[in-house]
Amino acid sequence: MLAQRLKLIRLARGLSLEELVTKAGNVVTKQALSKYEMGSAQPSPRVLAAIASALQIKAIDLLNEPVHTIDCVAYRKKSKLGQKAMNAVESTLKLALEERTWLTALVQEKTERLPAHEFKVSKPEDVELAAESLREKWRLGMEPIANLTDVIENHGVHVVVITADDGFHGLSACAKSKEGDVVAAAVATNAVSAGERLRSNLAHELGHIVIKPTGMDEKAEERAALRFSSAFQAPRCLVFRDVGRRRSSVTLDELRIWKKRWKLSMQAIVYRLRDLDVISDSHCKAWFIQFSRLGWRKSEPDQLSPEKPQWLKRSVLHAFAEKLITKDRAEAILGESVQGQLPSTLQQRRALMSLPVETRRKILHEQAERSAKLYQGQSDELGGDDIREYNV
Repeated sequence: MLAQRLKLIRLARGLSLEELVTKAGNVVTKQALSKYEMGSAQPSPRVLAAIASALQIKAIDLLNEPVHTIDCVAYRKKSKLGQKAMNAVESTLKLALEERTWLTALVQEKTERLPAHEFKVSKPEDVELAAESLREKWRLGMEPIANLTDVIENHGVHVVVITADDGFHGLSACAKSKEGDVVAAAVATNAVSAGERLRSNLAHELGHIVIKPTGMDEKAEERAALRFSSAFQAPRCLVFRDVGRRRSSVTLDELRIWKKRWKLSMQAIVYRLRDLDVISDSHCKAWFIQFSRLGWRKSEPDQLSPEKPQWLKRSVLHAFAEKLITKDRAEAILGESVQGQLPSTLQQRRALMSLPVETRRKILHEQAERSAKLYQGQSDELGGDDIREYNV
């Protein structure tokens, strides 16, 4: 058994060693589990099966060695997010990215090269250029992005929505080959986020993947990723066109219009206008005092519906239809039932092709004769080759 794999899956399930012992029916001790995770001991087949069952996986999943090394790029949290929750989120994302790289290879999906840490940034202007360069690279133009989740997934970055407490905002990870090359990446956000916040979280984590901070401390890197998020969704040329280059003030009605158009929260829009010097620092502060007074810091009006990732379901159904994975495996990955019935005509065709050659020829000959009689009967009813006119 692979020690690191056991620990990764246990943490992803949010279980402590004691809790796993209980779920496994007390067939193993906490001390033994600890030794398994350190690689200093191996469980018996019976104990291995019990541990796998408690983790809701197959025993083989604890034995398979990952093809890639997966590292988390950045982690954002509030102080109230505990270590156990942090470990669960990080492990969940690592497992999800591992599974999706395997699925990508299984369905032989071609992916473009990821611009991982491609854009060097050391000052705010670099962040603006990085966001614009990525838009140009992905041929997005400079208009608002209708569905950011689709855009990210369509360019080879996996989107993972994780249900966690409200202290979790976002996380990003990269899968690397043995040579150290980034072969896949994923961004995660909280399932409980409003649509506009979910988009901003995804764009923020995308920033951590594509930009390469130079000469920045941790706080500066976070500010750079935050600015990238807004710059990628609302590039400055779009902002200047819709708002103007300099405003003495903006109204609430305007903020609500821009929110619907750019799909950013009103708070993110105010920050964006301040970052671009469209409004002053004092006007920005005044707006946040107003947001607090109205109780909008956590929940704004005109919330957008959360975007739903589609790549995983699409790829799993592809693999299942091509018989690359079983129905049980497909349902385990998706967490929902899948319909495995093929169209009746396709089922009949496959059944026919499974018969011996002589039997197929006999069936096809009989079908040809029946078809000939049917067409002959229709021709007689229409009067041979006569042309009839119909009033319509």
